[in-house]
Amino acid sequence: MSHHLHKLLPATLIALVAVACSQAPQTHDFEMTGHDPDLVWAITRDQELACGGAEMAGGELAGEATFAQLGTLTVDFSAAWDIAAANPNPDASEFEPEGPAGGPFAPILGQDEHPYEFQYDPFTDTCAAVVSGTGEVEFVDANGDRIDAVVTGGETHRLDFVVEGDGIETFATANITGGTGRFSDATGSFTVHTIARFDVAASEFVIDLAEVLPGGSITY
Repeated sequence: MSHHLHKLLPATLIALVAVACSQAPQTHDFEMTGHDPDLVWAITRDQELACGGAEMAGGELAGEATFAQLGTLTVDFSAAWDIAAANPNPDASEFEPEGPAGGPFAPILGQDEHPYEFQYDPFTDTCAAVVSGTGEVEFVDANGDRIDAVVTGGETHRLDFVVEGDGIETFATANITGGTGRFSDATGSFTVHTIARFDVAASEFVIDLAEVLPGGSITY
């Protein structure tokens, strides 16, 4: 019997090593190749102040995005930024805006500062606390496997398309904290880059650009 065990052990070890290697986490570029997001809600500083809130603003994006290696994922993301702490010097910015910036830029709340509960209700144009900037980013694939991430900071720039402050450009940095299914132990980081502009005809903010900047990665 020991003779047979002697023959079986090397084969068993080789099989275990092969399984371990096949399941080893791999790092991929977190590269967005297509997207179709909607702006679920947006709140300006003036709207929040009128409801007794602080000098805060924020918004939520949701929709579908396609990523290399990962396929099409549904995305949901919301955040808030502190306009009271805005930096008036654009040269101090970490990111280079694409839109017509030049005014102050505000810091996006980090993981420990979210969620922020807004006092203004963007759906009824009244003062009612119904939405929050959660600082969470969630991606879900067709099988229901989820990637979880949290916003760690970033900055939002005031844009002046036609009049002062009729647009914003946001750079939100995020860390991947895990998920479910094949992404249960996922790690990584990325930056969400968006441009929103006030559409006068529609009387609401619309998304002009939503992307993940090059340089992001995911390991799972």
